[in-house]
Amino acid sequence: MKLFYSTTYKLTTNFFDAYDRLTAEGILDLCQDIAGRHATMLGLGFAPLNERHLHWVVLRNRFVVKSDITNLDEVIVETWPLPAGRADFLRCYRLRRPDGTLLIEAISQWVIIDSRNNMIQRGSCVSYGEDKEFYDDVVLDGKINKLDDFALSDKGEVYTYAVEYGDIDHNLHMNNTKYCLAISNFLKPSPDVILKEYQIDYLHETRYQGKLFFFKSVGEEVALVEGYHDGKISTRAEIHYQKVK
Repeated sequence: MKLFYSTTYKLTTNFFDAYDRLTAEGILDLCQDIAGRHATMLGLGFAPLNERHLHWVVLRNRFVVKSDITNLDEVIVETWPLPAGRADFLRCYRLRRPDGTLLIEAISQWVIIDSRNNMIQRGSCVSYGEDKEFYDDVVLDGKINKLDDFALSDKGEVYTYAVEYGDIDHNLHMNNTKYCLAISNFLKPSPDVILKEYQIDYLHETRYQGKLFFFKSVGEEVALVEGYHDGKISTRAEIHYQKVK
């Protein structure tokens, strides 16, 4: 049996911005949801791991937009894991229109944490099953590298985001997609730019009622953002745009 899963999602207005563009938050929400569904099918969902005091934690997400992401009613999302590393797990994604047109390629890096000591576990702590065969394909070269330090905390405008109840996930942390929402609120992308590429790294957790302080450096085609919590870097994002002609 191949370690591959695909399903179709009906999209609501919540997935789009004011200009009918699929948002970064919406894209990562789709990736997060299908990853959770696939993990559950493989016996590695929240409940069975929680019984062992283990939890999936995403370290970083990256996606590249391959074609127009407007005028969408539904999308086909495909996902498959790559073989586990020493202590991390990579997962690939493709988003397509119903006619098969490729919209987005994405990759995420995960670790498993033991909640009793908050320690990262070895990749061998879980198994996809001896009867499973890895899907022989990768996206974005099958890797995702840590973003460099942008050192933005002494520059420019600051934006404060208070973590609300609706932002938290099973682990009582701010959900990874909500960082994208906060960043979008800060950047306020104009209607004359198209999202082309997005990477976000999650460096330290932020919990309910915590405050994030965001700093940015915005160029014509690239925006750099860092968010700090309790004096520590919490998240870092690099976002590429293209001007509409």
